[in-house]
Amino acid sequence: MIIGFGLFVMSFFIWGFKMILSGDIPVNISLGEFKDFIIIILICTSSEILYIRKSQLNLLNIVLLSLPTVLWFITLQHSLKYQFNKYDTISDIIGFFSMIIILLYSLYKIIIKYKKRK
Repeated sequence: MIIGFGLFVMSFFIWGFKMILSGDIPVNISLGEFKDFIIIILICTSSEILYIRKSQLNLLNIVLLSLPTVLWFITLQHSLKYQFNKYDTISDIIGFFSMIIILLYSLYKIIIKYKKRK
């Protein structure tokens, strides 16, 4: 459970890191910063999927990861509406879909768990 909470906090830190990257006015994310963000989000997504694979607390994972997913969705909507910078928009899309992949994998684990019981 502590690892799951740690991954939950890490999701917030990654979202916050992206907010810091795009916090300038005007938004100016360089290609290097974008690449760093992509590497960080891939490491986070893969570590969360590996944790979910080993974890037995799948419902708790869904509850903990729903809030960062909502935050990514809000920033994605804002980025698609205003389109400040192409790297900003792409990073919001990648962040949102990585959270969706993690949530869908958690749901898949719950469905498989209940099918085995029957």
